[in-house]
Amino acid sequence: MADIRAKLVQVSIEPPGAKFRTDRFGLLKLHLTEERARELGGMLGSTMDLFAEISLTDEGKVDAGHLLDFTPLSSVSGDEEFEVWKQWFSKAGSAWKDVDDIEAELRLMRDGSKEDAQ
Repeated sequence: MADIRAKLVQVSIEPPGAKFRTDRFGLLKLHLTEERARELGGMLGSTMDLFAEISLTDEGKVDAGHLLDFTPLSSVSGDEEFEVWKQWFSKAGSAWKDVDDIEAELRLMRDGSKEDAQ
C-alpha cells in the first residue's frame, strides 16, 4: 500500500486505467474500476493524493498498481483542509491507531527489544 501525491495526466475507460505524474515514481500507471475512471474523467490535470496498492521491482520501479482511493487537492479550500488531512491520516496511519507510545513502538521495531517499549 502506498500514499502518493500525483497529477492526473490520462484516464481511460476501456480498459479502465489512469496515468499520473509523480515525484517519487515518475509516470505511474494504475489499474482501476470503470466507476473510478468515470470519477477521474473530469479531473485531468488535477493534483491529488492517491491511496494505491503497488508492487515494486528489485530496482524500486512500479511493476503493477491498482488505485484504491483518491482525494483531489485542487477542490480543497480553507476550512476543508483540516478535514481532508484527518481523512488521509486516518487511512495512512490506521496501523498505528492502537499504539499509545509511538516512540517506544519505533524503538521496539528498530531494536527488537520490549524493554525500551515499556
